[in-house]
Amino acid sequence: MAVSKKYAKIEHYGKLLVPFHLLEKIVAEGYMVETSYGDPGFNSIESITKIEIYDGDDVKLALAEKNLKE
Repeated sequence: MAVSKKYAKIEHYGKLLVPFHLLEKIVAEGYMVETSYGDPGFNSIESITKIEIYDGDDVKLALAEKNLKE
């Protein structure tokens, strides 16, 4: 049950990209939440239902492009 566990919220103006080997555990035990600025609670909490899979080459290319822009 979720009540006995500790959870961490990772915030950013984007999406979290995780290695595939971690996906099953994150989907099984994680949640998507919505919050409001300054409000410590959740506006909504839902199970993870949408997942997109990316190839490692996509990640390498994106990182290389980012490094070129810096």
